[in-house]
Amino acid sequence: MRTWFPVALAGCAPAVQAPDTIEEMVVFAFARFDDPPALGAVAPEIRAWADTHETDAADGFAVAQLAPGDLEAAGVRAPDVDDLLGALGIADYRAPLDVVVDAITSPDRASIYPNTESFGVSEVDGDRTCFLAGDCLSYAFTSTETTRVPLLGRSDRVVRNALRWVDDEAGVRWLVMRQVAPDGVSFRAEVPLMAIDQQYGVVVLGPRPDGGVRRVEAFWVEARVLGADVPEGFAVQLTVRQFQDSADAIDAWAGYADE
Repeated sequence: MRTWFPVALAGCAPAVQAPDTIEEMVVFAFARFDDPPALGAVAPEIRAWADTHETDAADGFAVAQLAPGDLEAAGVRAPDVDDLLGALGIADYRAPLDVVVDAITSPDRASIYPNTESFGVSEVDGDRTCFLAGDCLSYAFTSTETTRVPLLGRSDRVVRNALRWVDDEAGVRWLVMRQVAPDGVSFRAEVPLMAIDQQYGVVVLGPRPDGGVRRVEAFWVEARVLGADVPEGFAVQLTVRQFQDSADAIDAWAGYADE
């Protein structure tokens, strides 16, 4: 296992075969996002890996890089993948899946996440109400957001968010989300520590036996360290550690936080 050290079906068509390793599975899910049978095959495999490798994912598990063709499939023009760093993390929600999806697609993000200062939605593709009801299987929107990030100051980014409901062979419904931010993240701080030149992600959300949700998220960033005292792997660790904070914020907003 490789981890980041703490420094940083229709007709007679054949069934889709998911890749064998988690590194290949998350790349497969990102690149094949517009192929629902492929997502339905790989989502439970990604979740199964996460359920048995929680320790590996705690600080960010290294995953394979995206290839130019993977980014082109997501609409990125002339992609540059030479310096992309890939990692995976997990988080758990007490709230059920429909509530979690309501929150992550909400245009009122500032009321959910305490560290969000502004959030705007544009270029909507689909009907959110229909999607939340499960009657429409896809929904996409572009978000422009400003967020307070620990140690790094305020961050600004524009992200294309695409979401899709998929069903696996057992009839279990999953939510898969792909995020594309080819222009990266800009930070506003008195002493800049880091720059992120591009950022991509794929998220798998599936129900837990207790009624909650497990989130498995792989992300890829091109990050440049600007501060001499920032350890290697800092961007990965910081991102992964915010996953559970974000899940806790949704639970609190929805009334599912710890008593």
